[in-house]
Amino acid sequence: MTKKNIFISILFFTSICILYACNNNGENTMNHNADSSTVHITPNDTMVNNAMPKENDMMKSMMATMELMNNSSMTNNFDIDFANSMIIHHQAAIDMSELEIAKGGDVQIINMAKNIIKAQKAEITQMKNFVANYTLYPSDKIGDTKINTSAPKNILTDEMKSMMDKMHNMKMTGNTDDDFVMLMIPHHASAVKMAKYEIAYGKETQLKNMAQKIIIDQNKEIAKFVGWSTKLNN
Repeated sequence: MTKKNIFISILFFTSICILYACNNNGENTMNHNADSSTVHITPNDTMVNNAMPKENDMMKSMMATMELMNNSSMTNNFDIDFANSMIIHHQAAIDMSELEIAKGGDVQIINMAKNIIKAQKAEITQMKNFVANYTLYPSDKIGDTKINTSAPKNILTDEMKSMMDKMHNMKMTGNTDDDFVMLMIPHHASAVKMAKYEIAYGKETQLKNMAQKIIIDQNKEIAKFVGWSTKLNN
């Protein structure tokens, strides 16, 4: 082998080594599944350090409960649908409140969480009793008194999904008090909106009265949460 050929071989081998080293040091490689068009990205250390905080216990708790909506079905009876949706909605607030009590440090916020649990557990019991004792009369099947066809289709599930999207995109701080307050503001706002839908489209006085109470109570709590959020962020 001539000196020229040896030099070319060494140069080629060195180039391959440099290219391989750069590929491994970058770590941000895209691995294509041979049987799929899916691209899997493995982040490097820099990407991980600069990423937003991962979902914490508060977010995971809320999302796990709200995902029950994906397994629920609407009946086209707005009162029943409202009650069943609000049971799930309330349970998510209870789950987050329990985490606040267990891990939070602000006494005022912890006391608010305790009040939320007490009030919303009572309302869940009322709504479960309503659903269990509700009777669909034969006339309902042909769209008479209790079936409200004027309500926009999927208005309740769309509101729940919209709320979940907003909350899921919120940046968590890792501080239980901060995260609880931040998440509860849009969560309560969503409950207020759903309660207004019940008043507009529902038929049953019992649920409409409960909806009115939810609007009053949770608007008051939203005001407190907003006040605390301002203090916590200063």
